[in-house]
Order: sequence, then C-alpha cells, then structure tokens
Amino acid sequence: FGIPCCPLHLKRLLIVVVVVVLVVVVI
Repeated sequence: FGIPCCPLHLKRLLIVVVVVVLVVVVI
C-alpha cells in the first residue's frame, strides 16, 4: 500500500476479520 506497517499488526487484523466472518457464518 505504501504505508509501512507492522506485519504482526496486519496478521492480528486478519485473524480478527476471519473470526468475525466465522461467527457470522455460524450464526
């Protein structure tokens, strides 16, 4: 994207998104 960001932060954000999607699918 051009904005340097911590890979760990991006990984954490990705995990949160995946969890939210799973919750929405389950409910």
